[in-house]
Amino acid sequence: MENMQLDHIGIATDDIEKCIRFYCDMLGFELVKQVEDDEMKIAYCRNGKTVVEFLQPKGRNDYAKGITHTAYRVTNLDELAEKFRQEGVILYMNSIMETDKLLGANKARCIFASAATGEYVELIEVID
Repeated sequence: MENMQLDHIGIATDDIEKCIRFYCDMLGFELVKQVEDDEMKIAYCRNGKTVVEFLQPKGRNDYAKGITHTAYRVTNLDELAEKFRQEGVILYMNSIMETDKLLGANKARCIFASAATGEYVELIEVID
């Protein structure tokens, strides 16, 4: 298995502004990007190479709070996805996404997988 690099950690919250203030003011993170659509507010904060992605669902209070996923940068996404399928691991959202320079690339492919105890793992392969 290749060496993987932790890309980011996703944390769900019901108060994204409170999270941003805490991580920036108390832990020295920098807010690098905020996006919002009809379903979700998302903020990315960085401290050195560590990126935390805060997720605040809109109009839902049934969304579990806390760490939702860990994301890893890989170079062999297809091979890992096939290995997961062969082992019966459930895969979600196989997509190509625009990443901008936050993740150090213009485009990346990603999949989410249900890991050992139901936690989510995101695998990201930079393609541009």
